[in-house]
Amino acid sequence: MTAVIKADAKVATNGSLSWRTQGQPDFLPASLVRFGIPAGTSEQSITLPVEGQAIHVRLNLGDQAEGLRLRSIELRPAKGGADIADFGR
Repeated sequence: MTAVIKADAKVATNGSLSWRTQGQPDFLPASLVRFGIPAGTSEQSITLPVEGQAIHVRLNLGDQAEGLRLRSIELRPAKGGADIADFGR
């Protein structure tokens, strides 16, 4: 699965994406990817090494989230159509 995050940030910050699959009652430490969000306008593609189908994806923003505006988040599974949340409206 690939997550595409579009954001505008006043200052650079960090974030993470975690996921769980069917049969996992909770988020596992191994199911977490950390990434940086640069200052300014950015678009990032983040690979999530999901085994199976993700049923729950969580986005955590870093401690410098003030002034951060998410424009969109798109989840592109290996098979099937993408899911997109567009916050630009």
